Amino acid sequence: MILSRFLGDRWLERFGPHRVVRFLGVGVGGGGLWGVLTLCGIWLSSDFPLPGIILVNTGFFFAGIAIGSIFLHLFLVLPNSRALPLRLALQELA
Repeated sequence: MILSRFLGDRWLERFGPHRVVRFLGVGVGGGGLWGVLTLCGIWLSSDFPLPGIILVNTGFFFAGIAIGSIFLHLFLVLPNSRALPLRLALQELA
């Protein structure tokens, strides 16, 4: 989580909060890389337990990087969201 906070601040300065939330939420944390690695690890673990465990833990590592970076950036993105009023967006986040 510490690594994700330091990297997340750098990504925020470089790319902006909208791109960071979109990339980490969909690509890494929201089922992309995390889901693929976890499913492959579970499928592989019946025959080869050690590589399966390594894949699942790698998936959780990427999920931790995504969640640690994305959580605070959501507070920057939500006030500018046109989809929901601010009070409803904060309720959804909580």
